[in-house]
Amino acid sequence: MNARVLRLLVGIALAVVTSAPLALADTILSPFVGRTFAGGAHDDFGSSSHFTAGGTLLGEGHLLGVEIDAQYVPHFFGGASGSNVASLMAGLSLGFGDPNGPRFYGMAGAGILKTRVAGHEDFLDTDRNSFGVTVGGSVIVPVTGVLAVRGDLRYFRGLSNVSPARPQEADLTGFHFFRASVGLAIRL
Repeated sequence: MNARVLRLLVGIALAVVTSAPLALADTILSPFVGRTFAGGAHDDFGSSSHFTAGGTLLGEGHLLGVEIDAQYVPHFFGGASGSNVASLMAGLSLGFGDPNGPRFYGMAGAGILKTRVAGHEDFLDTDRNSFGVTVGGSVIVPVTGVLAVRGDLRYFRGLSNVSPARPQEADLTGFHFFRASVGLAIRL
Protein backbone atom coordinates (compact mmCIF):
# COMPACT_ATOMS: atom_id res chain seq x y z
CA MET A 1 0.00 0.00 0.00
CA ASN A 2 2.81 2.48 0.79
CA ALA A 3 4.20 2.31 -2.74
CA ARG A 4 0.75 3.06 -4.20
CA VAL A 5 0.21 5.99 -1.84
CA LEU A 6 3.64 7.37 -2.69
CA ARG A 7 3.05 7.07 -6.45
CA LEU A 8 -0.35 8.72 -6.08
CA LEU A 9 1.01 11.67 -4.04
CA VAL A 10 3.92 12.26 -6.40
CA GLY A 11 1.65 11.95 -9.45
CA ILE A 12 -0.86 14.46 -8.09
CA ALA A 13 1.86 16.92 -7.12
CA LEU A 14 3.58 16.68 -10.51
CA ALA A 15 0.27 17.04 -12.36
CA VAL A 16 -0.60 20.17 -10.41
CA VAL A 17 2.87 21.71 -10.70
CA THR A 18 3.03 21.16 -14.47
CA SER A 19 -0.60 22.12 -15.16
CA ALA A 20 -1.03 25.42 -17.03
CA PRO A 21 -4.68 26.10 -16.05
CA LEU A 22 -3.71 26.63 -12.42
CA ALA A 23 -1.69 29.68 -13.47
CA LEU A 24 1.27 28.87 -11.29
CA ALA A 25 3.38 32.00 -11.24
CA ASP A 26 6.66 30.41 -10.14
CA THR A 27 8.42 27.12 -9.68
CA ILE A 28 11.04 27.24 -6.94
CA LEU A 29 13.72 24.62 -6.25
CA SER A 30 15.19 24.82 -2.73
CA PRO A 31 18.13 22.62 -1.73
CA PHE A 32 18.62 22.84 2.05
CA VAL A 33 20.64 21.78 5.07
CA GLY A 34 19.43 21.84 8.63
CA ARG A 35 18.96 20.11 11.96
CA THR A 36 16.24 17.92 13.41
CA PHE A 37 15.28 18.33 17.06
CA ALA A 38 12.72 17.34 19.71
CA GLY A 39 12.54 13.73 18.59
CA GLY A 40 14.64 10.74 17.70
CA ALA A 41 17.21 8.95 19.77
CA HIS A 42 20.15 10.57 21.48
CA ASP A 43 23.50 10.07 19.82
CA ASP A 44 26.70 9.01 21.59
CA PHE A 45 27.12 12.57 22.92
CA GLY A 46 23.57 12.90 24.33
CA SER A 47 22.25 15.14 21.56
CA SER A 48 18.85 14.56 19.95
CA SER A 49 19.65 17.08 17.19
CA HIS A 50 20.78 15.59 13.88
CA PHE A 51 22.06 16.94 10.54
CA THR A 52 19.61 16.76 7.63
CA ALA A 53 19.83 17.61 3.94
CA GLY A 54 17.29 17.60 1.15
CA GLY A 55 15.30 19.64 -1.29
CA THR A 56 11.90 21.17 -1.86
CA LEU A 57 10.11 21.83 -5.14
CA LEU A 58 7.37 24.45 -4.87
CA GLY A 59 4.93 25.37 -7.61
CA GLU A 60 3.19 28.50 -6.41
CA GLY A 61 0.40 30.70 -7.61
CA HIS A 62 -0.46 34.07 -6.15
CA LEU A 63 -1.84 32.47 -2.98
CA LEU A 64 -1.92 28.65 -3.20
CA GLY A 65 0.81 26.24 -4.23
CA VAL A 66 1.87 22.61 -4.30
CA GLU A 67 5.08 21.39 -2.74
CA ILE A 68 7.20 18.23 -2.76
CA ASP A 69 9.73 17.92 0.07
CA ALA A 70 12.43 15.24 0.43
CA GLN A 71 15.02 14.87 3.17
CA TYR A 72 17.63 12.44 4.49
CA VAL A 73 18.79 12.34 8.13
CA PRO A 74 21.81 10.09 8.71
CA HIS A 75 22.42 8.64 12.22
CA PHE A 76 18.94 9.75 13.39
CA PHE A 77 18.70 6.88 15.88
CA GLY A 78 22.09 7.38 17.49
CA GLY A 79 25.57 6.51 16.42
CA ALA A 80 24.82 3.10 14.88
CA SER A 81 26.01 2.94 11.29
CA GLY A 82 23.12 2.67 8.84
CA SER A 83 20.45 4.16 11.13
CA ASN A 84 18.61 6.93 9.33
CA VAL A 85 15.34 8.59 8.40
CA ALA A 86 14.22 9.68 4.94
CA SER A 87 10.97 11.34 3.97
CA LEU A 88 9.11 12.26 0.82
CA MET A 89 6.10 14.51 1.40
CA ALA A 90 3.65 16.26 -0.93
CA GLY A 91 1.51 19.10 0.31
CA LEU A 92 -0.38 22.30 -0.24
CA SER A 93 1.09 25.68 0.62
CA LEU A 94 -0.45 29.06 1.32
CA GLY A 95 1.80 32.03 0.53
CA PHE A 96 1.46 35.70 1.25
CA GLY A 97 3.64 38.79 1.15
CA ASP A 98 5.21 41.04 -1.44
CA PRO A 99 5.91 39.13 -4.70
CA ASN A 100 9.15 41.13 -5.04
CA GLY A 101 10.03 41.03 -1.34
CA PRO A 102 9.87 38.54 1.51
CA ARG A 103 7.13 35.91 1.17
CA PHE A 104 5.79 33.80 4.02
CA TYR A 105 4.36 30.31 3.58
CA GLY A 106 2.34 27.86 5.63
CA MET A 107 2.17 24.26 4.46
CA ALA A 108 0.55 20.95 5.31
CA GLY A 109 1.13 17.63 3.62
CA ALA A 110 1.49 13.89 3.83
CA GLY A 111 3.72 11.18 2.45
CA ILE A 112 6.24 8.51 3.35
CA LEU A 113 8.54 8.38 6.38
CA LYS A 114 11.20 5.69 5.92
CA THR A 115 13.10 4.65 9.03
CA ARG A 116 16.09 2.36 9.23
CA VAL A 117 17.38 1.33 12.63
CA ALA A 118 20.49 -0.83 12.84
CA GLY A 119 21.54 -2.00 16.30
CA HIS A 120 24.72 -3.50 17.58
CA GLU A 121 25.30 -7.02 16.24
CA ASP A 122 21.94 -6.78 14.42
CA PHE A 123 20.07 -7.28 17.72
CA LEU A 124 17.78 -4.46 16.68
CA ASP A 125 17.44 -4.19 12.90
CA THR A 126 14.31 -2.69 11.32
CA ASP A 127 13.59 -1.10 7.97
CA ARG A 128 10.13 0.44 7.76
CA ASN A 129 8.03 2.63 5.53
CA SER A 130 5.15 4.40 7.23
CA PHE A 131 2.65 7.07 6.32
CA GLY A 132 3.40 10.46 7.83
CA VAL A 133 2.12 14.02 7.98
CA THR A 134 3.91 17.36 8.12
CA VAL A 135 3.01 20.98 8.88
CA GLY A 136 5.21 24.02 8.93
CA GLY A 137 6.12 27.40 7.66
CA SER A 138 8.85 29.15 5.74
CA VAL A 139 10.02 32.51 4.57
CA ILE A 140 11.71 33.25 1.24
CA VAL A 141 13.76 36.45 1.00
CA PRO A 142 14.88 37.48 -2.51
CA VAL A 143 18.54 38.25 -3.18
CA THR A 144 18.29 38.66 -6.98
CA GLY A 145 15.48 38.08 -9.49
CA VAL A 146 16.24 34.35 -9.61
CA LEU A 147 17.99 33.61 -6.31
CA ALA A 148 16.63 33.86 -2.78
CA VAL A 149 17.33 32.52 0.71
CA ARG A 150 14.76 30.23 2.35
CA GLY A 151 14.30 29.48 6.04
CA ASP A 152 12.00 26.65 7.06
CA LEU A 153 10.53 25.08 10.22
CA ARG A 154 8.55 21.82 9.92
CA TYR A 155 6.98 19.21 12.18
CA PHE A 156 6.86 15.57 11.05
CA ARG A 157 4.67 12.87 12.61
CA GLY A 158 4.25 9.21 11.74
CA LEU A 159 0.88 7.49 11.52
CA SER A 160 0.10 3.81 12.04
CA ASN A 161 -2.83 1.53 11.19
CA VAL A 162 -3.56 3.52 8.03
CA SER A 163 -6.09 1.68 5.88
CA PRO A 164 -8.06 3.12 2.95
CA ALA A 165 -11.08 1.14 4.12
CA ARG A 166 -10.95 2.59 7.65
CA PRO A 167 -9.14 5.98 7.66
CA GLN A 168 -10.83 6.97 10.92
CA GLU A 169 -8.76 4.32 12.73
CA ALA A 170 -5.37 5.89 11.88
CA ASP A 171 -3.24 6.39 14.99
CA LEU A 172 -0.49 8.84 15.71
CA THR A 173 2.75 7.04 16.47
CA GLY A 174 5.35 8.13 18.97
CA PHE A 175 7.69 8.88 16.07
CA HIS A 176 7.91 12.64 15.50
CA PHE A 177 10.47 15.40 15.13
CA PHE A 178 10.95 19.01 14.05
CA ARG A 179 13.27 20.23 11.30
CA ALA A 180 14.81 23.70 11.03
CA SER A 181 16.60 24.33 7.75
CA VAL A 182 18.05 27.03 5.55
CA GLY A 183 18.89 26.94 1.87
CA LEU A 184 18.77 28.61 -1.49
CA ALA A 185 15.52 29.21 -3.35
CA ILE A 186 16.07 29.14 -7.10
CA ARG A 187 13.26 30.34 -9.38
CA LEU A 188 13.14 28.05 -12.41
